[in-house]
Amino acid sequence: MHFVSMYKRVSTEEIVRLGFNHSDIRRARSCCLRRLSRGTYLVRHVCDQDFHRPLWASIDEKVHQVFIEHGDMRDQVEELNASVMAHYAQRSDRLTDAGKSNPPPEVFSHISAALMHSLPVAYPVTHQVEVVRPGINRRFKSIHVRGSRIPRSHRTTIGGAEVTTLERTLIDVARSYNLDISVAMLDDALRRGLTSKTKTFETLAQCLEKRNVSKVRSAIDLSDPRRESPAESIAAVRFFQHGITGMEPQITGVPREELERERHREQWLRDRGWRVVRISWKELFQEAKFEEIRRAIRAAQKIQA
Repeated sequence: MHFVSMYKRVSTEEIVRLGFNHSDIRRARSCCLRRLSRGTYLVRHVCDQDFHRPLWASIDEKVHQVFIEHGDMRDQVEELNASVMAHYAQRSDRLTDAGKSNPPPEVFSHISAALMHSLPVAYPVTHQVEVVRPGINRRFKSIHVRGSRIPRSHRTTIGGAEVTTLERTLIDVARSYNLDISVAMLDDALRRGLTSKTKTFETLAQCLEKRNVSKVRSAIDLSDPRRESPAESIAAVRFFQHGITGMEPQITGVPREELERERHREQWLRDRGWRVVRISWKELFQEAKFEEIRRAIRAAQKIQA
């Protein structure tokens, strides 16, 4: 991933140098400009205002990408991704500008590191860039700084940025966020062969921080490489939380062919007296569907008994 060049990021100072005043910037924010943090903006797309051309020319020339907006929670995750890139770009600018003081040493961590490792964020859990600066624990409006000590073996470099390793990132997320967020990432990493449970447990044993160790172990134990989407991972976590056991991930093939096979399989099951339950994304975050499943399982068990 190339953090600097994926999206067009501009500072207020740069926009002013292009000939815009503060009123122009306010108007552009309702058009092609999106504010990421104080003094930092993302150019979203090419617009029909020729006056804005200096902002979006590099997108028109395919140097930078369009910030695709879906109108749902994916936009929040992608905006955080852009903020991570912008933070790294700002640090790089300060390091190469002799007239500016060097930024403090830091390591990207937690959700920010997960994005840099291309792990899925099932749903938005933070708007802040997350970094580690030893001995400093502070929350700013757009940055969350943790003072953890990260061993050298738990750090790596991606695109020039220092980041926690994949295993350490998975552990940090599991330690600090809900199971449905961490298990979705673990499932994805295992499915793609990026790591193993054994290696993740070994990294956990090396961590100096012992907070929420049982929570991290639960996330690793629950993970399964057969799951193919965050929705399936979240469902597995909900089953665990509701005490519903024995659920096995389904193995799928070519999507279009599999969809047709799925319809036939469901009908085959219904014809033989089985009850098929579908869970929507919204229902993954509600109690009712899982209570319904638990009642159905108990009813079936009584009949069998």
